[in-house]
Amino acid sequence: NDYFLHSRFVCFKNILTGKKYFFNIEKDGKQKVKDFILHNCSLSNPSKVYFHNLRFDLAFLYDLLPKDYKFQVIRNNSSIICFRVFRERNRINKYGKVRIVRDTLFEIRDSLVLLLSSLDKIGKSLNFKKMSIDYNIKEITQKYIDYCFRDIEIIEIAIYKIIRILKKYYKYKIRIEKLPLTLPSLSKRVFHKILMNKYGKEIIDKIYDKYSLNYEVKIRQYYYGGRVEVFNLNCCINGYYNDFNSHYGAIMNENEFPLAPYDIKPCNSSNKCFVNWSNNKNIFACICNVYENLDIPLIATKINEKLIFAKGKKKCLLFRKEIEYLISLNQKVEILEIIRCSGYLPIFDKFIEIAYEIKANYKHETFEYYFSKIFMLSIYGKFAEKREKEKIEIIHNVKDLSRAEMRNISITDKGFMKRTTEIHNTIKINIFFSMLISSLARLKLHKEILKCKNPYYCDSDSIVSVDLIENSKEIGHLKPEFSFSRFQALGCKEYIIERTIVKPNPIIPVPYTDIQVKMKGFGKITEKNFNFFVSHFKEPKKQNRMIGFMESYSRELPLNLVLVYDKFKNSVYDKRFILPDLTTRPFNLNNDDFNDLIKNNEYYIQKIINDYGYDL
Repeated sequence: NDYFLHSRFVCFKNILTGKKYFFNIEKDGKQKVKDFILHNCSLSNPSKVYFHNLRFDLAFLYDLLPKDYKFQVIRNNSSIICFRVFRERNRINKYGKVRIVRDTLFEIRDSLVLLLSSLDKIGKSLNFKKMSIDYNIKEITQKYIDYCFRDIEIIEIAIYKIIRILKKYYKYKIRIEKLPLTLPSLSKRVFHKILMNKYGKEIIDKIYDKYSLNYEVKIRQYYYGGRVEVFNLNCCINGYYNDFNSHYGAIMNENEFPLAPYDIKPCNSSNKCFVNWSNNKNIFACICNVYENLDIPLIATKINEKLIFAKGKKKCLLFRKEIEYLISLNQKVEILEIIRCSGYLPIFDKFIEIAYEIKANYKHETFEYYFSKIFMLSIYGKFAEKREKEKIEIIHNVKDLSRAEMRNISITDKGFMKRTTEIHNTIKINIFFSMLISSLARLKLHKEILKCKNPYYCDSDSIVSVDLIENSKEIGHLKPEFSFSRFQALGCKEYIIERTIVKPNPIIPVPYTDIQVKMKGFGKITEKNFNFFVSHFKEPKKQNRMIGFMESYSRELPLNLVLVYDKFKNSVYDKRFILPDLTTRPFNLNNDDFNDLIKNNEYYIQKIINDYGYDL
């Protein structure tokens, strides 16, 4: 049955003054916490409160917030990353025009989107481990309170360490109260500062095209992310998990990037061959028809909103290196439109070099090493940020709203919700940068896959195979992340790995068998054997999840509700056709039907489970 979670106590710490606050809700009720929050709702100095995983904590905080003000929900995809308490007032400018001004009074932020990892992992990297606790304790003990304050202090130490790293290595100063909501936003700010120091302020106009609104929607349809595929569903015996060393960072560091303004022109020549245009170096990309017949195609397309690397004719945007590579493999490329730039610069080199310097100076298990890695990688997707932003406001008094505004209002038991979509034309993006990075990363991965005699699996920056492809410590090259005795994949990001690890021991090394299990949609996996796959494919499993904030509004359910439901394994590998020998072939756009692909693969995955599961 569904059940409710209730907050027994809450801890705060002012990380500017070091003062700690503890409220025993179970004993004293909620009023003291409400008064504390109201006291911190300040117009002159609004408080910012961090919680790690805001979705969970907001369930308890929402009832404590003052309902005399409006609320704004800021989401990143489906996750709430910020919850603002604000008030509105009218401001008259010197021309007599009235505009509405929003004053933030109190802000609740999610530190997860700034630190991008669990407190357990962050604490270990800081050598300040998260405490263990018995969650079945009924009494509110001092150990329980210390446990919560330790979580706060892990966040505090991590945030201050980020500020020190930025100052020391990136020469970028920022106060804690000025931090943006997310790590990609912070990364982009630092990148701008480094770029302007190197090239001057005018560089900003060269990397952001002021006419980009004219073509962004058209170009975005060709933007794809990484590549995850299964090439062989047989059990791989005694193989390697080959991993690129800073794959995306190397792509950014090794390449020059096209500068604005950009010019997109149709190819009017009767000869659509790329050779006609290749001498013009300012042509950095083309919109093309590609005809691929490779067993492992390079170019992706979408079928039923599914990303597939298929054989056949595909319309796509290709960069110069991709076109030249496909032509070298005797693939037909037909140019439809050419895209020109004004020149090239290695704009990411200094930014990436600093991250490499940090990684070189610190051990793998340190926070500095971890931060340099995620900070380096977080920036490239930011250049493809969408301009359309959903604006969500929660209003407790609608008497001042017009009829037009009331049309966008949803009435619920928690208040009135206003949902609109705004277009932010002032956001600085360059979708070509994100596309070029992801395209060249896929190209480099593809070249390494073709070197393998028998690849089993790939995931954006790694390849599973019997072969040790390369054993290099150089940036952008492959290294064996680990060797294994057995690897069995059943789908994208769904596999089981068995490997032998030798525990360090001063007297006698002690080998033991380590098993890793990964399956999408089932959270942290504790059952580490092949029976996990068998049981989840054959029957549903009970799962618990906290109701989402927006879901609680639409379904008019309490925020602290935990839903208990049957979780079915209802997805199946749908990237390539599984063959009778359990190898795979690409989908053919000319002959194949997607429903046939699903039925075929369901049959063979069940066969693997029924016939081969006992041996794993």
